[in-house]
Amino acid sequence: MTNHTHSTDQHAPLPASDEIDLRELALSLWASRLLICAVTLAVALAAAAYAFLSPAIYQSSVQTLPPPASALANYNAGSQLQKASPLPALTPQIAYQTFIRHLSSDSIRMKFFDDVYLPANTSDASEAQRDALWRRMTNEIVVTPPKQGMDVASLTVEGENPTIVADWANQYVQEAITAAREELIGNLTSAVDVAKHVTSEQIKALRTVAATTRKAREARLDDALKIAESIKLEDPPQSGNLITSYSNDNTYLRGARAIRAEIERLRSRDSDDPYIEELPDLLKQEALLSSIDTNPGSLEVATIDRSALVPEDPIKPKKALILALGIVLGGMLGVFAALARAMFRGPATRA
Repeated sequence: MTNHTHSTDQHAPLPASDEIDLRELALSLWASRLLICAVTLAVALAAAAYAFLSPAIYQSSVQTLPPPASALANYNAGSQLQKASPLPALTPQIAYQTFIRHLSSDSIRMKFFDDVYLPANTSDASEAQRDALWRRMTNEIVVTPPKQGMDVASLTVEGENPTIVADWANQYVQEAITAAREELIGNLTSAVDVAKHVTSEQIKALRTVAATTRKAREARLDDALKIAESIKLEDPPQSGNLITSYSNDNTYLRGARAIRAEIERLRSRDSDDPYIEELPDLLKQEALLSSIDTNPGSLEVATIDRSALVPEDPIKPKKALILALGIVLGGMLGVFAALARAMFRGPATRA
């Protein structure tokens, strides 16, 4: 029995020799405190150099909203003429969507790049430099369209010069506003021109028909005058005439005197306009079409909710955060270096 117990005790597992001794670890780290401090200081100094030597980056943005309905009154004046020549009505949302489409378009971005961004960075750029600057501008100028159910859109510009980023943000939005205005005013101008042409052709046709009708009337009166003169009928018969209508084939019964007077009046007429019943409405429509303002400056496609202002403080580098991260990272690296040194020294010390 005793032998069995003794045998069991001989086979009991011994404590593992490589288990971590926290006291030994703490002593090892304390012994390497100078190394830890040196590494921490070095990394912190590197972080400080980055934080204070990196160029400051500023940010400025513009916020926009849809235009008020009153700003589209001149544009929509043509919609009142829909009976004769339908013109497209413009709502604030349609105008704003047109603006957002141009604000987000590559055509506006490329125009701004060629006219503003590229000349501000270099006067003679190679193809590789152009590509690099284009990629940089894409990162620096960001368009945020309205979220679903919202109307606010924004454009943000980042750069090293606070004045330039504010100017560029406002200028970029104005480029988009100008492009949207030109598109909508172009559509309106085309519609107005078509309506004017149709109305003008109608007026011309009515005047031509009136002139033709007047000449036909003169020809019929000339024939009636010849008949009246041939029968020596100067005035209408006073009695004994059963015919009461002196028109068409019986016009000669009016008498030569009355027929001559009417012919003279017709031939001395300066204009047939007073005798064209449909003409006043068409002339009114033509005047209204001519009064429609097709000046792009009279149309608002967006409301500037907040203009870009010159920023006072940079958004990066965040010096305090970089310094804090540098100290934390330096401490971690210092501890790692101390542990690595202790691990490599351990076997030699035991030997």
